Amino acid sequence: MTRITFLGTGEAFDPDRTTTSYLIQNSQGCIMVDCGYDASKSLMRFLKKRNQSLADVPDVLLLTHEHGDHFGGIPALLMPIWEEVNGIVGNRKNGIGRKITIASAHSYLLDRVQETMEGDYKGFFERFKREGPDISLKVINRDGDKLLGYDITAAETSHGARNFAYRFQITGENSFAISGDGAFTDNSQKLYRGVGFLIHEGFNVMGSGGKNHASIEQVVDYAIAEGIPKVAIVHVNREERNKVESVRTLKQRAREKGVEVFLPDDHDTFNP
Repeated sequence: MTRITFLGTGEAFDPDRTTTSYLIQNSQGCIMVDCGYDASKSLMRFLKKRNQSLADVPDVLLLTHEHGDHFGGIPALLMPIWEEVNGIVGNRKNGIGRKITIASAHSYLLDRVQETMEGDYKGFFERFKREGPDISLKVINRDGDKLLGYDITAAETSHGARNFAYRFQITGENSFAISGDGAFTDNSQKLYRGVGFLIHEGFNVMGSGGKNHASIEQVVDYAIAEGIPKVAIVHVNREERNKVESVRTLKQRAREKGVEVFLPDDHDTFNP
């Protein structure tokens, strides 16, 4: 059974929440979606509570786009993994037996992984090849691919950096989708259609989020129109979160149409 943990639900410079990131777990392993500035620390705190470590989790890092709050924490994830699998911290020595796939529908992002590591920790990406972790890079075919047992498809949203939303399907379970950042496009709306669970950003509460973001109101209206039963809203502007009454009104509007909308907190866990 799939379990999704919200490692972070905050917007880019949120003082109170971790940047948006998710852990998708099933019987075949674990996918981490995005790794912003502070996502690795959130992941480590989450794993510690479960007597797990970076020596085992994640198996896959899936990237939506290059903005720092989704991409900028990659060195802070890979370096402590290197420490753990080489016994510098902890007592594990997986070495090159610790395998990680870094994946994205945006092939340019995969080139940027090594460049970013070289800028922050010169020479370490080459050391990984000798000492572990063993990193492989995978370009996701947006029209259909496989990832840890999921059938996965992708579509671009409208955002300041090229962003890909992803839809996941596994036999016998509800499909779900994660938007990354960005306003709706015809292709992203088509991607989300028919899912049982949609995780979407909602930078503003009411009105339009502009060309780079969606609003909670837009996401609610879309979910009602498409009959999507469960919706999680993340990446809400820190000041917009204070509009509690407007959010309550939108949630009630959705509930009356059979759509459950919630704004999760960091480390909340759900089954799609």
